[in-house]
Amino acid sequence: MAVKLEELLNDRQNFRKLRISLQANIVIKNFGKDDEVCIIDNATDEILGVVGQDELYLISFFTGKITLGKMLEELNDYDKEDIKAFILQLAEQKIIHHSIS
Repeated sequence: MAVKLEELLNDRQNFRKLRISLQANIVIKNFGKDDEVCIIDNATDEILGVVGQDELYLISFFTGKITLGKMLEELNDYDKEDIKAFILQLAEQKIIHHSIS
């Protein structure tokens, strides 16, 4: 049985091993606006969301398949609870998936 993402985010031991990746069908496109980037379902061309530069910075870590623990070390200006909430939101929208390394 798969462990829920929320449980992993709150489990200190597994939290540092958590890997987050974009779903295979998801692409991120910038349409010329510096401050906004669209998250798009490549199969349907549906825009799933629009994110700002801070959120894009977080998503860029996911695509690099960097562990969440490493990401949080590099993003020490961000509130960890905000990052967790953002990650859960992306998972709920089926934009990302997770695994344990």
